[in-house]
Amino acid sequence: MIILALLLSAIFLILSAIHIYWALGGDAGKTAAIPVKDDGQRSFTPSKTGTLAVALALFCFAVLVFCIGVQNITVLRPLGWLLALVLFLRAIGDFKLIGFFKRPSASVFARNDSRFYSPLCLLLAAGILYISL
Repeated sequence: MIILALLLSAIFLILSAIHIYWALGGDAGKTAAIPVKDDGQRSFTPSKTGTLAVALALFCFAVLVFCIGVQNITVLRPLGWLLALVLFLRAIGDFKLIGFFKRPSASVFARNDSRFYSPLCLLLAAGILYISL
């Protein structure tokens, strides 16, 4: 279980680092990470502050998973269940732009979401639920 918790924490740290890179002006992969509406326009334009907030949240998720799975701080397990639920719901999606049940789209984001982002969210949810039980 410790190895799984370390792996999950590392994934969250990598995702956090990517968001910090974007907030500091990096462009690689940025366009493939934002959902696109039917008219081809981005669904939103992330601010630097918002991107840093996501990076901070991802860092906190890494710490939470580490505390639950490595340090065995049992009082935090309900937060692990909540995080697993949020990630599971992200994988399911909004039935429009994100998740397994989004409307069909030929955008780069939609392809990446089906291949990588939603499956990753589902695997993260399963792993976090496992270490939180």
